[in-house]
Amino acid sequence: MTTVERVCAVLEANGICHALIGAAALAARGVARSTYDIDLIISDPRVLEPRLWTPLREAGATVDIRRGDADDPLGGVVRIEAGTDRPVI
Repeated sequence: MTTVERVCAVLEANGICHALIGAAALAARGVARSTYDIDLIISDPRVLEPRLWTPLREAGATVDIRRGDADDPLGGVVRIEAGTDRPVI
C-alpha cells in the first residue's frame, strides 16, 4: 500500500471527506504534469489533530502538522512522508 493509500484509509476510517488535487489529479485525467508530492484537499479540522495520524506514525511515517494563523487562507497543512513514496500534502 502506498503512502497516499494509507492516508486515504485513515481519512475514510474517520469519515473525513477528501479529494485529490494538483498534478496527480491532472494525471488521472490524462494531463501530464509532474511534481514530487501528491496533494489532497480536506476541509475537516480534525486532520490537524496529531492523534488522527497515530496509525501512520506507528507504521514509520513522518507527520508534520502546521496550523495556519489568522491571516492564512488555509487552516493548516499536513505533510506525510514514508519510505521512498512521494510525500502527501
